[in-house]
Amino acid sequence: MKKTLFLLGFAGIIAQSASAFIKVGPEVGLSFNKMTYNGTGSASGFAPTLSNVTGFRAGILADIGVGPIAIQPGVFYTSKGGKQSMNYLGLFTADLKTKVNSIEIPVWIQYKHKLGPGKVFVGVAPSVSYALSGKSTLSASAFGQSADSAYNITFGSDSTDMKRLDYAANFNVGYELGMGLFVRIFYSLGLANLSNDAMIETKNRGFGVSVGYLIGK
Repeated sequence: MKKTLFLLGFAGIIAQSASAFIKVGPEVGLSFNKMTYNGTGSASGFAPTLSNVTGFRAGILADIGVGPIAIQPGVFYTSKGGKQSMNYLGLFTADLKTKVNSIEIPVWIQYKHKLGPGKVFVGVAPSVSYALSGKSTLSASAFGQSADSAYNITFGSDSTDMKRLDYAANFNVGYELGMGLFVRIFYSLGLANLSNDAMIETKNRGFGVSVGYLIGK
């Protein structure tokens, strides 16, 4: 009986200690995203100027700490995309803006170091995202005449469709206060080719800043 009580008490202490290292909280931020295009075929001879579009990200994050190392899995709603601009001798101009809304799951591996009233952290994360919806808007002008159009992005396996699944390598640096408030600056390097056209490669790139609040002991 005494042995059983001892084991139960020991298990309770372990469980309490483990839970003390787990924090959970919200995180929101802005990202500045660009889609890169490489290849030939339907893109042959077309060299647009690429620029960023502003996106939004919001979700929930867990922080599981063991000493100076923390594992941070999360689930986020994200908005990414890019902008292509072309100007041919001023006679023809076109701007194509693309935005894709996705659910993204990153798993951060952070190293934290005590600095001042809080901790500075640096880390990396693999992530996978699944596109929910997308939209492209085109503004074009030729010989003084202009036209605008918009269409929903289709996802699938046809050459004109976009792939839903994306994965990336992410890098960040930030600062966390003792009360749980933190800020991070991050960069995302898309690794998946989102194009179904065998002669075009399309990938996501982006950087941004976000703030969050971890709740827990």
